[in-house]
Amino acid sequence: MARAHLTHELVVKLPDRIGLLADVGEVIREAGVNIVAIGAYRKEGRGEFMLVTTDNTTAAEALERLNADVTEHSAVAVELTDEPGALESVARAIAEAGIDMYWAYASVAPGAGTALAIVKTEDDARAVNVLTQ
Repeated sequence: MARAHLTHELVVKLPDRIGLLADVGEVIREAGVNIVAIGAYRKEGRGEFMLVTTDNTTAAEALERLNADVTEHSAVAVELTDEPGALESVARAIAEAGIDMYWAYASVAPGAGTALAIVKTEDDARAVNVLTQ
């Protein structure tokens, strides 16, 4: 089906303000860490980010400069082909296995032929197993 593996994701919460995403990006860049995947939104006066980086420990330490509330947990990284229905097949397989999905975010680089999706479920290890059968 898809290439999938367990990864770790940072969930970052900060008071919302103009320039917050730029500041988050800056402290992570200054720490020498690359952001592999990001989801970000505003919720109830907070900026909330889901981040997969090349070094979550260093990124989390850097985010302390912003007084961020940072937690780390498992997630599923899924490499998909860039074609209609690719994400649907992943979501359907997880649903048919009876695994609750909490969130997902993905991105495609046009012309690359692949996409990266990060999925958080109630049982990430089982979701990887389902997706790699």
